[in-house]
Amino acid sequence: LSGHGMVALAGGQIQYYSTGVTFTNSSTIMGYGQIGNGEADIFNHAEIIASVPYNAANPNPLELEPGAASTNNDIIEAVNGGEIEIFRGTLNNNAGIVEAFNNSTIVLNDVDLINGTVSASTGSQIVINNFYGTTLDGVTLNGPVSEANTFNSNLAHTISNNGVFTDTNSFITITTANATLNGAGSLVLIGGAINGANASAAPYPTLTNYL
Repeated sequence: LSGHGMVALAGGQIQYYSTGVTFTNSSTIMGYGQIGNGEADIFNHAEIIASVPYNAANPNPLELEPGAASTNNDIIEAVNGGEIEIFRGTLNNNAGIVEAFNNSTIVLNDVDLINGTVSASTGSQIVINNFYGTTLDGVTLNGPVSEANTFNSNLAHTISNNGVFTDTNSFITITTANATLNGAGSLVLIGGAINGANASAAPYPTLTNYL
């Protein structure tokens, strides 16, 4: 998908039902609805924007379901009270950014997010909402992060946390042999726990904390 135009989703879907298929996006997509279904890889080179307020009258996010080897090379964002949900799959965000402005929400749901920055400002938030576990691998977090009553989140390699990461009754699991947590923020545990994957056998995972 290319060109200088825009695709406006109002509950619509961009989907594909075969593995081995790729979707390369170079055009702006905005609104609410669904992009992908976890079976094909998404290569994003433009803006994907959740631009419709998420509320009781419209409880519908813009849901992005990447495949197993998807990449974001531009901007995935929520604005004006919208909600962007990245669900399942693997998204390499090394050359891109995921962000939220103006009381908007980023939901990370059972996704492996690799590298890059996730930012929330002006009343916005980052929410980890999953059962099997969202993995943050080499990610920089700017803004408030919350995780509550979920199975776990996984931290791998170096995580830079520059906001308040609040873990309520949930597990944070270290999945690499050596993980580092740094940045200008803080990690608040409210009944939560930090564990190591395969902690019952050597080599034991280690967490180096600089917060």
